[in-house]
Amino acid sequence: MCPRVTIEYKKEKKSQILRSAIKCFSKYGFDKTRMEDIVNESELSKGTLYNYFSSKEDLFQAIAEDSLNLFYLQLRNTFTKNREDIISNTERFYDEFRKIQREGSEKVFFEAIAESSRNPKLQKILRDHRKKLYKISYDHMQLQIKKGWFKEDINLELIAAGVVSLFDGLTIGRILGIPETYNKKVWVEINQLILDGIKST
Repeated sequence: MCPRVTIEYKKEKKSQILRSAIKCFSKYGFDKTRMEDIVNESELSKGTLYNYFSSKEDLFQAIAEDSLNLFYLQLRNTFTKNREDIISNTERFYDEFRKIQREGSEKVFFEAIAESSRNPKLQKILRDHRKKLYKISYDHMQLQIKKGWFKEDINLELIAAGVVSLFDGLTIGRILGIPETYNKKVWVEINQLILDGIKST
């Protein structure tokens, strides 16, 4: 019984720290945020914070991994049903993924991108995160080919990169205040064009 309680406790503390880090990064920017700010926001001790994360870069890497896991799970849960629903599921994916994202995490990513030109470690984390996003999207599309849902003679690497880049672009628009209804419409329409071109007959 004790090990389970310990695992759950650690998971909750880690989640609490990540939520606090996202708030601080969003408020102060990645560069100006201090580990002490995150300690104060989380209301945990300094020792507890450093027991989980040794630096801001480690914290950001955990935020990135958390985002990847959410992306993978939502992709798997949304697009593994019926072929006939694949178009409507693009809209569902957009809605559901937006719901489960940690509040403020999108802004943190763009704060990190701005800082990455001066921070090689952060740049590597972002580059690796991007590659993993492409890989998740690529593997998902490869699975649809195996099911016979997509054509075999398509360039999956370019399509996966394009879809991820589209999502990033819409995220920037959302941060800049472009209405969510418009962003969602663009996401659905562009994906429909892509899917119409790669679906098997």
